[in-house]
Amino acid sequence: MLIEVVYAECAFSALVYLITVVLLFYIFKLKSVKSLWKNSPPLLMLFLSTFILAVEHWKTVVLWIFVLAGLVTYPMDPVYTRIDQIASFWSKWFYDAATIGIFLQRVFLLVYPSRLVLNRKLAVVIVFLEVLIPILLVGVFQGLNLMNGARKTASGSGSGLGREGDFLSKIVDLQISFQVVLL
Repeated sequence: MLIEVVYAECAFSALVYLITVVLLFYIFKLKSVKSLWKNSPPLLMLFLSTFILAVEHWKTVVLWIFVLAGLVTYPMDPVYTRIDQIASFWSKWFYDAATIGIFLQRVFLLVYPSRLVLNRKLAVVIVFLEVLIPILLVGVFQGLNLMNGARKTASGSGSGLGREGDFLSKIVDLQISFQVVLL
């Protein structure tokens, strides 16, 4: 692929993510976070998760522009890469959970339109689950990654992941392979 095409794709993606962030700031300026929470907590969580996801994707695209320009070397520090992968997982799963949450709330409103008090309680439960489930998923996958890396390092068996004997590199490579499989 031509390097100019890659730069154009990254620049366009960065622009789209930046526009998303600006529009969400405009939404929050028109209607405060407090009033959004009062009207529809799952909708507020969808806006917040969209904001977090757009910022995370913008950061990744800008980082790749820096890598392509030679300003940053790749692979980067394994600790940074690991933290970046955790943030990427969490933001994507948080967005997915928020999308499912707003869908469930809207379906409940259509099925039971006259139960506003129950809808308010359901909305708070949905928001709680929207935050809890992605955190648990990230924790489970990180725990599995750490256990797998520790097991392979302790047994001395080479897995072909990363540099031989480099524990953090194996964890990062395994994390990246999990992300590729899940996407």
